[in-house]
Amino acid sequence: MAISLEFRKPRLFLCLVETLFVGFVETHHWRVSTRFFTNLILYIYTPVIINLIKLPMATILNKFLVNNQNQLSSAEFDLQSHTIFSDGKYSPEALINSTAGKSLKIISITDHNSLSALTKENFDLAKQNNVVLLPGVEVECGGGLDVLVYDDNKNDIDQSYRESITELVNGLNQERSVYVVDSISKIIEFLQNSDGIEWMNWKSKTEDEKNKIIKYLTLENACRVDLKTGKQLEIRRDYVSKPHLGMLLAPFNLINLEAFAIKFNILIEQAPKYALGYIFAKVIPWPLDTLPINKEIVSKVVGLPFVKIMAHPGKTFENLYKEDDITIKKFTTFLMGYLSKGLDGAEGDYRRYKNPKLDYNTLTKQILLDFQKQTDRSIYSTGGSDTHDIFE
Repeated sequence: MAISLEFRKPRLFLCLVETLFVGFVETHHWRVSTRFFTNLILYIYTPVIINLIKLPMATILNKFLVNNQNQLSSAEFDLQSHTIFSDGKYSPEALINSTAGKSLKIISITDHNSLSALTKENFDLAKQNNVVLLPGVEVECGGGLDVLVYDDNKNDIDQSYRESITELVNGLNQERSVYVVDSISKIIEFLQNSDGIEWMNWKSKTEDEKNKIIKYLTLENACRVDLKTGKQLEIRRDYVSKPHLGMLLAPFNLINLEAFAIKFNILIEQAPKYALGYIFAKVIPWPLDTLPINKEIVSKVVGLPFVKIMAHPGKTFENLYKEDDITIKKFTTFLMGYLSKGLDGAEGDYRRYKNPKLDYNTLTKQILLDFQKQTDRSIYSTGGSDTHDIFE
């Protein structure tokens, strides 16, 4: 953080004159005192001292200042990843251990609305793997706008960061759970009325089997479902999304994948993913996909005294704008607008864009550089794989 001092060069000049004048009045001779030399040194070197003090402190995130000429290569950092505590498939331990033998120097676990992975044991594990674990979280603000909030700490977490983020995301997850419960109710309703759908197996289930399935479809089980196996985990997450609800259905063989593949003319290997997408897009629309950006949440995030980065800015932009509006000019206005509101940067090295309509990484870095020229604030360009598996 930059530190400002109220030194004034003109005031020091007056001190010099006063010192010399007092010496003359007292002795009737020009006498250069020790005090005069002290003020002379301050007069000359104060601007230098101020500039040095104003330099950003040597922190981890300084490596990602947009105007830093010595930035890390993409292979050396990954500041967006997810674990079983949100919508990732692996434990924090497995994710951290996967850095072994790679060029990674700095990583961040940025689970959606959760800090559960950021324990002392996992920070210690990062040290053992000779990698820096930077505390982070991905806060969902609605409308596809996600903000990565970082605590500029090396293998440690500040208590004020933990308390501030926990208070914020607890409220978000409680609101989210209302939508999840509603979606579970709609899934049950869909199953009970699916006898006429040729690729659904509900009609072949006995009444006991149907009752068992309905009883299993709960928010609590969604909070514990393993995204790899569909089994129940020992840990409980507070964040639930579409993949969790899909995996709740996985153990019961509810979809005839062969029939689904034939119906929609796709490879049977593609059927599990396509079936889940079809159900949540066409049959049971996921309510959180249609929510607008929540300005109140954005305001709370912007007010946090930590580094706030827009995640995957191009993906968010395309989610919010119609195809005819996907232009460089409008993307520039979009990103500049959120920087002006108080975000400290964006991901200029996002590695998970799929068929983007613009070269968002190049554009993002240039926009951040242009904005940095207009402000005294520190502006950052970060990035990452957004992995939900392990580091590759």
